[in-house]
Amino acid sequence: MVTKIQIAVVFVLSWHGVASALEPDEILVIANRQISASERIAEYYCEKRKIPKKNIIYLALPYQSEGSCSEGFPAKSDVW
Repeated sequence: MVTKIQIAVVFVLSWHGVASALEPDEILVIANRQISASERIAEYYCEKRKIPKKNIIYLALPYQSEGSCSEGFPAKSDVW
């Protein structure tokens, strides 16, 4: 299951205009070792964008398989 954070990361990495485009060797891709799909997505992304696989950083980030990403965070009305 692809999380909202993974989708956001891919969107941010792919949302550059031509004038601000980075070279493949200037891009860093982060994958979560706790989620096998994250590793596969990172490797696929690197393959399609011709990013060297040495530019993938594998981190063991916490993973919650159920629930919302916003659980545990205060409501926006409580912050503002």
